[in-house]
Amino acid sequence: MATKSSNLYKVCQSYFGITSSLTQRQKINFGQAIGTTESKLKSVFEQKSIAPIDEYFALEKKQKLVVSFLNGFLNIAESKTKLFEKYLRFEDKISIPTPGHAYNKIVIKLTYVHNLSENRLALLTYGPSTEITIELGILRCLYTKFSSPANFDKYNEYEYWNLRSGTVQRIRKNQIKSINIQNVLPAIYRLVDG
Repeated sequence: MATKSSNLYKVCQSYFGITSSLTQRQKINFGQAIGTTESKLKSVFEQKSIAPIDEYFALEKKQKLVVSFLNGFLNIAESKTKLFEKYLRFEDKISIPTPGHAYNKIVIKLTYVHNLSENRLALLTYGPSTEITIELGILRCLYTKFSSPANFDKYNEYEYWNLRSGTVQRIRKNQIKSINIQNVLPAIYRLVDG
């Protein structure tokens, strides 16, 4: 049996029962734009410079959606004092066993930016949140059941950096809704079997 890869966005869509109206080609283009953006932002944080974004903007052929996401990041970056001194980018994953389903496990891949001096974690998103307090509750639930809750609970504030609009949503830890794993597992199984 194989492993399926996914992300928090898809888990939340499944949890809320939201289906995409995009065509298969649009989904592929959107996924490629996210992949390219993630790659550029990884370079940005490794080099502690926006030069990788400038290099992408200078390309003759570029994806409009990637340009939009990178411009959204630049808008957010302008609002963050000493971005490269205070914020670090990291990746994590949560592996969830799904015996008896189409895949034997699903791996939820996550990209974060965190500011340890301000005890804040930011998730990079590519569109608006349906409900940030519930979405972060789902993430906390998955960390608690399938990973290390300390990786999530050590922060006092959480942000969504919406790269599509260049805006930030922020909540405090005590605003995150408590979500039961029994309510999340059906969404996970729909992703695995879908």
